[in-house]
Amino acid sequence: MSRVKEIREAIDTKLDKYEAEASAIESQLNLSKDKAIEKLETQKKQFADVLTGFKAKINESKAIAQEEKTKIQNQLENLRVQLALGKAESKAAYESQKKAIEDAIKSFETSIDRELDEAVDAVTSKLIGEANALGAQLDAMKVQFERAKAEGQAQFEEQKKVLAAKVQAFRQDLREKKQRAVDKGTAFESELSAGLSQVKTAFSNLFK
Repeated sequence: MSRVKEIREAIDTKLDKYEAEASAIESQLNLSKDKAIEKLETQKKQFADVLTGFKAKINESKAIAQEEKTKIQNQLENLRVQLALGKAESKAAYESQKKAIEDAIKSFETSIDRELDEAVDAVTSKLIGEANALGAQLDAMKVQFERAKAEGQAQFEEQKKVLAAKVQAFRQDLREKKQRAVDKGTAFESELSAGLSQVKTAFSNLFK
């Protein structure tokens, strides 16, 4: 298994990803489109800041050949360009930007996968955490382009309250399980994954 995949598959990484996804859903329930766009821009900046720290670690590494450093830096700069393209205010622009960022993250992770040393490994975990947080915001943001239609439907506010309660209950369950580190295992993770899947399905259905 590749090192990046190992980090992504680690139980702590998965739990943090679940928290990021639940938090993104919760925030999108209450944000206007403009506020949601600003929140996404903030998340993009946070990720870009982590990339700056990662670049410094790559430059400092004595275990990575200069040729490989150059390849990594080229992918890193491509990712930074995608993050800096600005606000996506239309559905088409959002979908295009989302795909471009996701593709750039995938290419960047592929470029670093075989070149991690101990010093870079630690900041890679942080980078993947921020990538997951950004991905969660990108995914949840899609409802903003359906919000006006959804809000005109009967029972929308009541259904939104029910979903908000489900999200809060899931996040509370996640916090409690994270504290019981001894229980972290396949069954533990599967239970949370199933719970989040239900929340995400209800979230999508709310804005149909």
